[in-house]
Amino acid sequence: RQECRQEENTAMKIHAGLVCASAMAISGAASADILWDQSNYDTAASAYVNQAFGNFADFSTYMVNDITVDPGGWNVTSVTTYHTYTNGIWPLSGQAQVNVFARDAAVPGAGDDPSGGMVVDFTAVDLGDGTIAITAALDMDLAAGDYWIGMTPILDFGIFGQEFHRGAPIVGLDTHFRNPGGGFGVGTDWGTAGALFAGDWDGVYDAAMLVEGRVVPAPGVAALLVGGLLAVRRRRA
Repeated sequence: RQECRQEENTAMKIHAGLVCASAMAISGAASADILWDQSNYDTAASAYVNQAFGNFADFSTYMVNDITVDPGGWNVTSVTTYHTYTNGIWPLSGQAQVNVFARDAAVPGAGDDPSGGMVVDFTAVDLGDGTIAITAALDMDLAAGDYWIGMTPILDFGIFGQEFHRGAPIVGLDTHFRNPGGGFGVGTDWGTAGALFAGDWDGVYDAAMLVEGRVVPAPGVAALLVGGLLAVRRRRA
């Protein structure tokens, strides 16, 4: 910053200041930032099961949200989902399944099989208001575009009981839900949470979720910044 302030030419001062600010923004992105925030869960809203049961597979259900990745892409370092915690017997560590599908339609496709997601370790925090936050550390690159993304804890019903995914009041978005084993009698296709289990989610609530990581600059922006830095250095020389 000091070097930028020492430029004598006014035009160069402005140019160098912009380059330095942009460079610092990229440098700051080296630590995790919030990429997608719908964590403002509503404890008064209805919630839906989003849990894989190793001992009750037909009733395993999976939720995914629609997200849009910035130009340049993301490196996702963690995903957090929020669930009720009324039983208080879920462990504070375990495994969960992360599902990511390209979003090229209003509803995930039949081939988007949630049983094929990647299994990761999670850690959990009791938030003290009847909610538990489940977080999985990731190192996942997503190119620019639209996706469905979800995370489902894998916890045996017989041991840990059942908790429910909190809803966040994000008007105009829809969470999609699938029960591939058909145990709930609502079919095995993807559908909105409100349509599958009569409720108030459609157009009102999305599954509460927080995605953190780093924004990757779009190629044109990165080239412009590098070119700007080189130009400033040449002028100093």
